[in-house]
Formats: sequence, C-alpha cells, structure tokens
Amino acid sequence: MQGVWASFFIIAVNMVVILINNSYLGFVDVAIVGILAFGIFKMSRIAAVLAVMLYLAEQISYLMDNGKGNYIMIALITVAYLSSIRGTFAHHKIKHIAEKGTVASVV
Repeated sequence: MQGVWASFFIIAVNMVVILINNSYLGFVDVAIVGILAFGIFKMSRIAAVLAVMLYLAEQISYLMDNGKGNYIMIALITVAYLSSIRGTFAHHKIKHIAEKGTVASVV
C-alpha cells in the first residue's frame, strides 16, 4: 500500500508542475503512474516492479540533467516502492499457500 501512496504523491507533485509550466506532456506520466498505482492496489507484482523501475529511471535522468536533487525524498519514495514489491510478492505467496491448504511458514 505504500507504493500506492507514493504514486499519489508523485501524481500530485506532477500535476502542480504541469499547471505551473503549462507542460501538458506530463499528463502522460501522470496517467502511467496512476495506472501503476491501481495495479499495485490490486496486488500486481508486474505493476509494482514497473513502478519502481519507472521512478528510478526518471530520477536518474533528472539527476543526470540537473546534477542535484532531493536525495532524501528519492530514498523515501524508492523505499515505499520497494516495500510494495515485497508486499505484492508476499501476498501472492500467502495466497498460493492458502489455496493449497497447507499450514506452513510463510516467512
């Protein structure tokens, strides 16, 4: 769920930047992040992995162009996305074990 909240934060910040700069191409990024947030909410492992890959690619590109950034915020959002990856994979593992009907350690 942390990945969903991180996505909402990214969407909010991007919307403010779009409105300030009148750069409507940013709506594509907002739409993609929104779709990935919905996928993470539905416990999609693919969406969780793609979200962290997209976020890191955007941040690396930004840092290479500008040479500076908010490293603490980048780290916090990355940790939230990594937590969503861990959560989605654990969810599917637990679901698989529950379907088999075995009582085994999930950890």
